Amino acid sequence: MNIVFITNGGDIREIGSGHLYRSLYIAQLFKKKNKNNIIKFFTKKNGINKYGDSLLSKNKIENINKRKNYNKTYTYNKVIKNKPDLIIFDTLGADINLVKLFNNKNIKIISFDDDSKSYLYVNYIINGLINTKYKSNNILSGFKNLIIQSDFEKIKTVKKNIKNIFIYFGYHDHKNLLLKIFPILLKLKDKYQISILYNNNNIKFNKYLIKNNYSKIKNINFIKQNSNIIKLLKKFDFAICSGGLLMFQCCSIGLPFFPIPQYRHQIINIKNLKKNKIFIPNDNFFCNQKFLEFKILAMINNKQYRLKQSILSPIIISKENNYKTINFIYNLIGR
Repeated sequence: MNIVFITNGGDIREIGSGHLYRSLYIAQLFKKKNKNNIIKFFTKKNGINKYGDSLLSKNKIENINKRKNYNKTYTYNKVIKNKPDLIIFDTLGADINLVKLFNNKNIKIISFDDDSKSYLYVNYIINGLINTKYKSNNILSGFKNLIIQSDFEKIKTVKKNIKNIFIYFGYHDHKNLLLKIFPILLKLKDKYQISILYNNNNIKFNKYLIKNNYSKIKNINFIKQNSNIIKLLKKFDFAICSGGLLMFQCCSIGLPFFPIPQYRHQIINIKNLKKNKIFIPNDNFFCNQKFLEFKILAMINNKQYRLKQSILSPIIISKENNYKTINFIYNLIGR
């Protein structure tokens, strides 16, 4: 079958790199199901979107978009030329006018994390990450429909005394969370080994590092984006992250985490985890630095808090639900 993913990845508000990595993960699974499946991507190439284009190139997947600037007609023609059986939008809301064009061609269409009226024109909307004001039988919502890149192999143990802390707030750190918590990390560095996944694209944080000569500090390491994020996460005892896909990847392997949301839908994600009895000590999402430090230390120093989180998280964000949703999409084409 022919499958085209329409998605973007880069220094983009609310999107970052998580949606692109998810699409790549699904594409790889579809290829494993049948090596004859032809999979291509349409993703932006200009400016803040360059990361997505380069990532596809590294994974030897063709980006059928050849222009930095284009319109809907160009997108439509490029995608249709590849005769897709299935189109997957992972753009935090599909372009309705574009969807309407494809809708007239008897093509199966899926859209992830979509709160638009495109549900009227696609086969299914899969909202594992966001809530929607619309009600329809073709809108699949909730964590049971969430797809994430993970091996779902739980970490072996939750240590009484943690040593290694992982920090990541997404490819686009919208609220400059890294800058805000860095003074806290400076206090923690004498007791813990801290690794920050950083893409060198945050201008304010770069200036802060240079001004204070913080580019090389004992026990604080800056690491680059890693395609196998789960393998990377398993090297750590604890993570501080935003409330997007990485938070759910921590859940999938039972890695204790402390979330700080970047956007409204991430606040909802965190609250929904709490409704599912997953322990998260942070109720005041916009608290001052001193209170935030207090909450982070409470989580770090209390094994029982971390153990509660580690036990329940993989039950809510499970391998079974992940693959059930992936197979549901794949079986839409009936092959």
